[in-house]
Amino acid sequence: MTTAAELYAEIGDVSQYSNANQLIKKAGTNPIVKQTGGGKGSYRKISKQGNDHLRYAVYLAGKSLCMHNKDLKPFYDRLKEKGKHERAIFVAMGNKMLKVAFAMLRDRLPFQSQCSDYHILDEVNKKLNFNCVMPTLAVA
Repeated sequence: MTTAAELYAEIGDVSQYSNANQLIKKAGTNPIVKQTGGGKGSYRKISKQGNDHLRYAVYLAGKSLCMHNKDLKPFYDRLKEKGKHERAIFVAMGNKMLKVAFAMLRDRLPFQSQCSDYHILDEVNKKLNFNCVMPTLAVA
């Protein structure tokens, strides 16, 4: 929940962006193209020219999505099969999340999972129960 709040705070008003790639560039997680001569370029490292707080939040969100999101699991598996480094996968998953978040905020619609066992109320309750459990205080 705190990562989502940090992402929302760093992104700001989504109406100032015309597409999700602008958010990716703001985070500095856009890949740099290395090209020499007339040959085909290759994507190497990320630019790191954006907001470092947003970049870290995108990385953390991507890492969490790799472990917990069933909808993006096929994307994770494809990148893993290609031999991508785990940290590169986290950044790619974070970029994918920025694209989804941009569409959700722009269209003012909740996330629509393709998994049959996904129920948004169950997910909200899971988060609330996890984050709002108060430890019982012992009375002396």
